[in-house]
Amino acid sequence: MSISKPFAALGCAALAAIMISVTFAAPAHAVRVRPPPPPPPSNDVQCVSKDGDMQGPLTAGQAVNDLIYTIFISADLQTDNPVTIQDTLPTGALFDAGNSSGNCADQGGGMVECTFDPLPAGQSSVMIGVDIANPQGDIVNVAQVIANAADNSSTANDGGPGTSCEDVIPVAPQGQAVLACEMKTQDPSTNPLVVGVPASILYNVSFVNTGDATATNVVVTDQIDGENTTYQSSNSTDDCGNLLVDDTITDGVPIDCPISDIPVGGANFSLSVNVTPTAVGTISNTAFATYDSPEGQGLTTNDCDVSIDVVEAPGGGEGCTPGGWRNHFDVWGPTGYSPTDDFVATFGLSGLPSGLPAGLVLGETALDEHDGAIWLGGGGNRKLARHGTACLLNAAHPGVDYNLTVAQCIEIVQNGGATDDGQFDLDDVVTFNEQGCNVF
Repeated sequence: MSISKPFAALGCAALAAIMISVTFAAPAHAVRVRPPPPPPPSNDVQCVSKDGDMQGPLTAGQAVNDLIYTIFISADLQTDNPVTIQDTLPTGALFDAGNSSGNCADQGGGMVECTFDPLPAGQSSVMIGVDIANPQGDIVNVAQVIANAADNSSTANDGGPGTSCEDVIPVAPQGQAVLACEMKTQDPSTNPLVVGVPASILYNVSFVNTGDATATNVVVTDQIDGENTTYQSSNSTDDCGNLLVDDTITDGVPIDCPISDIPVGGANFSLSVNVTPTAVGTISNTAFATYDSPEGQGLTTNDCDVSIDVVEAPGGGEGCTPGGWRNHFDVWGPTGYSPTDDFVATFGLSGLPSGLPAGLVLGETALDEHDGAIWLGGGGNRKLARHGTACLLNAAHPGVDYNLTVAQCIEIVQNGGATDDGQFDLDDVVTFNEQGCNVF
C-alpha cells in the first residue's frame, strides 16, 4: 500500500519522535549507571622491598663476603625515559661487580647506580653484591629512585613514600679478651732454698680470661732475679725465645715466651728452672703477658710474681744456753751483735711485747747492769726474749753449728714463738739452746 504525502512529509523527525516516544513509553526498568572511565595509568615507580642474603646477628670485625642485596622496583606502565636506582652502600662495603646485575655500576664514594632504560611495566629487580672486610656497626643499605622524567605525577620520585627503602643487618659488638696473671711455685726441691744446694723450681703461671673472646698472639715475658739460674723447660710453643735446656738465664734479663691463644676462662703456662743459690736472700720471678683482643692490640696484663727465700745451710747439734751468752760478752763479736743493741730494733718489732721492760737491750745497758733480754727470768714473753736472743747469737756465730738460721730466730720472736711456716717453735729453740757449744 502506498503512503499518503501528508504522512510522508513528516520524514525522519516524526519517526524519531515516535522512537523516542516509544522509548519513553516503554515499561520502567532499574537504571544502570556506567562507571566513569579510570584515569590514565601512572608511571610511578616504587621500591617494594630489599633483602640481604645474610641475616645476622654478625659480630663486629667479622668479615662479610658475597653479600647480595636484591632491590625490587615496580611501574604501572613502561616508562618512556630511563629510571635509575641509587644505592648507598653500607659503611666500609666494596662493590662486587661479579655478584651484581649488569645494569649496575660503581659511582665511587660508596654509591652504586642501576639504570633501567626503559623500566618495563610490572615488577623488576636488580642485584648488588658487596664485600665488607671489617664491619663495626649495623650494616645499613639505602636505595632510592632518583629519575623518572616521563612521569607527570605530582608525587612521583619526590622522596615521599614508596621512592626509597633500606635494609639493616644487625652487627653485635666485638668480644673482648681480659687477661689477669697469677703465679705460684710447685714442688721446689727445698723451700726455702739453701745456699749452695741445687734446686729445681717449677713456676706455674695462670692467665684468667674473664672476657668473652679469645686472647691471641700471647707472649709471656718472664724475668728471674737470681744468680746461677739455668733454663730447664716450659710448655711454650716457641720454647721461651729459643732458649735451650741448660741455657743460663741472665739475672734480671727478661725472656719472652710466645704461647698458644688463651680462650675464655683462661689457660696455664709453666716454666721450670734449675738454680744453685750463692747467697742468702731471695730469688724472685715476675711475669706478665701481652696479647691481642678483638677490640685492641698490644694489651698488657698485670704483673704477677713469686719470691722464694734463700737461707744458709742448716747446721745442727750445737747451741749455747742463755746463761753461757750472758757470762761471755767477749765472744759476741763474731755474731755482729752487741750487748747494748736495742731488742725491738734488732728483731724488727713494731713495739715492745707485753711484760718486757722499757728500753730493753740484748745483753746489758752497761757493765754489770744485768738488765738485758739475756738476763730475763720467768716465762711468757720474758722466756721468748731470753731464748730468742740466745737463738740469734747461736745462729749468727760462725763457731756454732746451730739448727736454725738468723732469719728463723727473728721470725720466732716476731711471731710470738714460731717460724712463719710453723716448722719450729719456742720449745724447739729451748732444746737447740741446750745442746752445748765450744765457743766459751
